[in-house]
Amino acid sequence: MINFIKNYWFEFLLGLCVVLFLLFSVVVGIAPHNDARGRGFTKCTSEMAFVLQQTDKLSVMRAAKMVGEGYWCYALVMKEGIELFVKGKQKTPWSNYLFDEERFDAKEGDEGEGFSEDLLKANLLDDEDDEKSLWDMKEEENDNEK
Repeated sequence: MINFIKNYWFEFLLGLCVVLFLLFSVVVGIAPHNDARGRGFTKCTSEMAFVLQQTDKLSVMRAAKMVGEGYWCYALVMKEGIELFVKGKQKTPWSNYLFDEERFDAKEGDEGEGFSEDLLKANLLDDEDDEKSLWDMKEEENDNEK
């Protein structure tokens, strides 16, 4: 057994890192990111989206840095969950980021009212009077150009 550990310690360590990274990715993937009360990963995701949206010319390295900072924030949320569990403030270590999310309700007079009827009718792709498909229109344009 000692000989096995001497020969394969690096592979074991590398495999452990890969498994932990995959578990971390799965947890981040299944956790809610858009909670109405701002719990869990919501803050991290909205900050990352805001920063990525504000940049006009985004280089690949800058985008990778922003995503890395977002995942660091996710790790800090997980660490906070473990600390709250150890202090006895929550039932499980994952209670602060794995939960049933509360959705935003669009109430009357609220800013999230939805689309007006005129805007919904303005969609040219759903025009029922015109029997032509987009493909037919494109072919007509090509014929006119020749």
